[in-house]
Amino acid sequence: MTIDLQWLIGLSVTMFLAFLSMLIGAFWRLVGMIRRIEEQIRKGDEMLHGRINRVRDETVLKSDLADLTGRLERDLRDMRVDQHKASEGINARLDALLQSIVTSKTSKNGD
Repeated sequence: MTIDLQWLIGLSVTMFLAFLSMLIGAFWRLVGMIRRIEEQIRKGDEMLHGRINRVRDETVLKSDLADLTGRLERDLRDMRVDQHKASEGINARLDALLQSIVTSKTSKNGD
């Protein structure tokens, strides 16, 4: 083997190894970038899932809300009836008191 051929083979092997090293380095750099992007996506997914879970936990179902509204309406109706009965009793007592005052004044004036 001549020196020129040895030099050419050596140079070819060196170039091949340099090219292979660059490919391996680029591959690992690409792998690192993919891992960072995956981590960012995972963090974003966790935040999104957290917001979704919070909204789900804080949301009232329509059927539950309808039941609650129905109970509130019944309770309010019952309170109105009770208040009406109480005000009728108070009105009757006030009428009796007013009648007794008027009667006592007319009896004093008539004496």
